[in-house]
Amino acid sequence: MNPFCRSVPSSSCSGGSPSAVSGMAYCYLTHQIQMSDLISRRYDHDLFILVKLVDSKMKLLNDYASGPLREIFSDNAIDCNFDVRLETYSCKMVSEDKRRFREFLKSIGPNAAPHDTQVLSPSEDLSPDFRNNRRTVPVERTESGGEVCYRYTIENKRLFYLLQALSFCFEDYDFMNTKSTRFCLMESFQDVQNSVNWKVLPFFRHYRYISRFIWNKIKEVIDTDRCVFYGYIPEEGDPICENSCLASSTFLMYNPHLKRILVYCSEDDFWQFINEVNDEHLNVNEAKEKFRSIHCFI
Repeated sequence: MNPFCRSVPSSSCSGGSPSAVSGMAYCYLTHQIQMSDLISRRYDHDLFILVKLVDSKMKLLNDYASGPLREIFSDNAIDCNFDVRLETYSCKMVSEDKRRFREFLKSIGPNAAPHDTQVLSPSEDLSPDFRNNRRTVPVERTESGGEVCYRYTIENKRLFYLLQALSFCFEDYDFMNTKSTRFCLMESFQDVQNSVNWKVLPFFRHYRYISRFIWNKIKEVIDTDRCVFYGYIPEEGDPICENSCLASSTFLMYNPHLKRILVYCSEDDFWQFINEVNDEHLNVNEAKEKFRSIHCFI
């Protein structure tokens, strides 16, 4: 019952007398006032959410690694803790993104433009251990025999998307000052799969079954047939540094048609293995060799 109607006798709200009519009108009026107030508050709340979205930064669309996928990795990892990130981000820039993009261009140079290009690293630099004879060298000489022309480059705007996605994936670290040479272009989705599988296989029981699930999920959410693939080369000080991780892999899959980026990142706690072998005299390279010998890297 409406609390504002309690002072009106129930009989007055059911009959046809003037007092009954006025009582019903009063009930109706107070109900309408309450509904109007509720709608107004709901409108203010929705407007607040809308303003927050407009002023927000690159939007996380989904975290596919949360829940079952992360549990599968955890339950099947061998001799290490293993974490995986599989997150999609929208590349549709809102007001804050546009402001950050202008600052990004200024940091490159006074005349930097969105479609100017920067050089990428060769894909061989992604991992010294991953050798693929099909890869081509990303530089070629002109017919005049003089200057070297880089075959693999990236536009400033797309580089900004990659850096934004990494910065939001790893909230405690700002990748915006990262150079373009920390990225390389992967020639195909198959190259991405080969690189990840080669690194991760020795760390897991039943990995071949797990990998099918991962790659099918990626194909489903990002449409890999229309993607451009980039590998990230970690550097000292960032949260994806390969010096402490044997199986760390970071790839960004950009779909220009969907204006979406999928970030795949896998990290192993390699130092747990070093502690378990209980040999304080091992340096990182020696520990890696010992780990390889135990798990028979292929």
